[in-house]
Amino acid sequence: MSERRRRYTLYVLTQLDEEGIYLDTLATQLAQLEATDDETYEDSAKTYLQEQCLPTLVDVNLVDYDPRTEAIHYWQNPSLEEWVEHAAFKEDKTEW
Repeated sequence: MSERRRRYTLYVLTQLDEEGIYLDTLATQLAQLEATDDETYEDSAKTYLQEQCLPTLVDVNLVDYDPRTEAIHYWQNPSLEEWVEHAAFKEDKTEW
């Protein structure tokens, strides 16, 4: 939760329905949360997700990630979601 990009990723993941999300969609949403002055960094967001964030979230059993299909499934965690909701409120990132 201390890393901004991972926190933003969790903001998106905790809002998902049970069907999951694809890497490109998650990267787009992450880039939108990070956007400044109408400039987005989708390529940077996708690389970050593939190389850093998703492996960490897989290691702590929060997501399943299939690199072949680029499908991501978030496993609900009520106590984490409470922290994520609080952080999103504090950062004013409750709607995107």
